[in-house]
Amino acid sequence: KNNYLSQKLLISKSNIAPSNISVNVIGQVVSPGIHKIKSNSPLSSAILVAGGLTSKANRKSIQLYRLNDNGSVKISKFSILHNHKLNEDNNPLLKNGDTIYILKNKWSRTSQVMKNIFEPVTPLINVSSLYKILN
Repeated sequence: KNNYLSQKLLISKSNIAPSNISVNVIGQVVSPGIHKIKSNSPLSSAILVAGGLTSKANRKSIQLYRLNDNGSVKISKFSILHNHKLNEDNNPLLKNGDTIYILKNKWSRTSQVMKNIFEPVTPLINVSSLYKILN
């Protein structure tokens, strides 16, 4: 594994490999969108370039979408917790075109569902309340 990583780093420093890659960071980050980062940067670097996680982020549910050479998409799931030591298994090196999706935490998802349920009836409740006050 270490020999493989050293070879990747050597190639990334050569003239063959681009010095920067583009990755798309979406979901619960401060500045979502396409960001340029140095080649062979880890997942955590892309999240930091995107401004870091928001308070609504689910640190246990970070997904990496990677387009394979055969056209299929590989989805890998990661956790970034303060007490975890970041290594190749939970902080992989990124490739050009990777997409990182940070999901909302359970509380934020539940709040959004409740908002979606009650928002359409809120005007009716307000009219009903006003009617009761006037009578």
